[in-house]
Amino acid sequence: MAQNERVLLATVTGELFQPVRLHYQVFDRAGLHQVFRQLRCIERDPTQSRWVWLYEHEAQTLEFQRSWANLPTQLHPVVIGSFFERSADHFLLDVRSCERALLAVPFFDHYIPRQVARLTEGEVVNQLFDATGNAALTPDQLFDQRAGTVLGSAPGGDDPRGPGHAMPGPAKHGQRSGGKPSRPAIERFPIHYYEDGIDSLTLVLRTRQIVALERWNGNTRYSLTDAIRRIIHGQ
Repeated sequence: MAQNERVLLATVTGELFQPVRLHYQVFDRAGLHQVFRQLRCIERDPTQSRWVWLYEHEAQTLEFQRSWANLPTQLHPVVIGSFFERSADHFLLDVRSCERALLAVPFFDHYIPRQVARLTEGEVVNQLFDATGNAALTPDQLFDQRAGTVLGSAPGGDDPRGPGHAMPGPAKHGQRSGGKPSRPAIERFPIHYYEDGIDSLTLVLRTRQIVALERWNGNTRYSLTDAIRRIIHGQ
């Protein structure tokens, strides 16, 4: 590798490291714990007060760029997510990539009854990271440093989820040249999975991933609108 070559931080399973946090409203805490205990791919990690989601057993068939069968034996088991209990009615699932989030949502909807817990919101880190010096970076370090900028009701905004959903208002920090607000480093948004299916969330995360990669490559003026146009119109 050349001395000045930059390398993007990635996960063991091959996705770009761009953490996503999923928020669950819990109606039956004991019932959720029971689901966790029954799933062989979930283990309690008392050292960090979390439940870890492992790329094993029920989750073994999930398809990543580097699948379970292609990972060296010494890397197993791979932690692909971490559940944190913030209160009796609020659980978080932190994952290291957009792809993991998109697989996690239908996976846990299959195992967790909706009367036990429901997915309500998500957060995404709107940037990518250099591999050098960031090997120990974790999603909770990024999300817990501050609250994310919440999607607001910006009039005239073009929401990639379609009509009836609001786009984020101006970020409260950071400006691009020309006085235009930069994308917030962490963005929080409602998730309508039970009404819209996974496609709505896919579009939200995919557009943020495109923008983050363009910014990483030096295209600092690349916008969310540009990403939407690329996906919808193939531009």
